[in-house]
Amino acid sequence: MREPLDEKTMLEILELAKEAEQKARETSELATAIALKYQKRMREIRVR
Repeated sequence: MREPLDEKTMLEILELAKEAEQKARETSELATAIALKYQKRMREIRVR
């Protein structure tokens, strides 16, 4: 049976998870900004 992780290891894992969450949030925000930009552009093209 495996031994439970010590506090230091758990804190390292938590920090890595926080960093991954932040990167995912930034990527999502970038993707949303790009999508909105192209939606706006497509509306402009259709109006002409």
